[in-house]
Amino acid sequence: MISRLLPIRIGAFGLLFCVTVNSYADIWLEDPVTNCKVWSGDDGSAKEVVSWSGACDGGKAIGAGTMVAFDTGGAAVVFKGEMTAGKMNGWGSIKFRNENTNKYDTYIGNFKDSTPSGTGIFDSSEGWRFQGHFQGTFDSGDGILHLSENNAVIRGQFKEGDLISDAFVYYESENGEMYFGDMANGTRDGFGTLIHANDDTYVGEFENGVASGVGVYEYDSGRMVMGQYENGAPNGAATVIVSNGDAYQGMFIDGLADGLVLVTRADGRQSIETWVKGERQP
Repeated sequence: MISRLLPIRIGAFGLLFCVTVNSYADIWLEDPVTNCKVWSGDDGSAKEVVSWSGACDGGKAIGAGTMVAFDTGGAAVVFKGEMTAGKMNGWGSIKFRNENTNKYDTYIGNFKDSTPSGTGIFDSSEGWRFQGHFQGTFDSGDGILHLSENNAVIRGQFKEGDLISDAFVYYESENGEMYFGDMANGTRDGFGTLIHANDDTYVGEFENGVASGVGVYEYDSGRMVMGQYENGAPNGAATVIVSNGDAYQGMFIDGLADGLVLVTRADGRQSIETWVKGERQP
């Protein structure tokens, strides 16, 4: 069993235009045709030129319209939605060039003062999607994160790309494992189902990434081990049912039967056996 789940950080990204809670200065871009201004969170180095199709009040964009910001690389940002006093407010959609991929990221949802705030869906060209309630940046909020890598789906709370809460997750690992269940501190923790590449399956409690607590391990051969697990192996009272229907009940230490074992045959006959460290005693 792998001890770590997957990289939970969903990545930082640079924006050429607004949509960030940390602005370098109170910079405004002016449409050279209408002289209407919109707010920018950029530090000014991108030397953007802006076009705004909507109304203007007091020299600043207002109401519904379309804003396009251009830089030396072409169209850097396209926004369609509501403006208030030159800032994005209310429902809208935006696409902007991602500096890491040179492709466009997109967001549809609510804005407050040109930051994503409230419900929305963000699609990154880096291969992830976040949908839920945003808290000022595209990698902070409470919702569901979809990662194309590992086909992972994580439901939880994120801050600046890091998972900061317990979560529910589904993922497929590179070695063919599948897991769906609870997660904490970046590992399987709580109740879940783990399916190995060879179709062996564990359903039960996890702690720090491994089976710990009450659970059932079913082998592809049909053999089942039900009972108390610790550190990934049966430890404590457990029952083993083999493929022919025979059942063995007893105590286990690190996965090995140890002590008196009640054997119940498939036809109902019962007997008591003594086992030491996984070996049946004569």
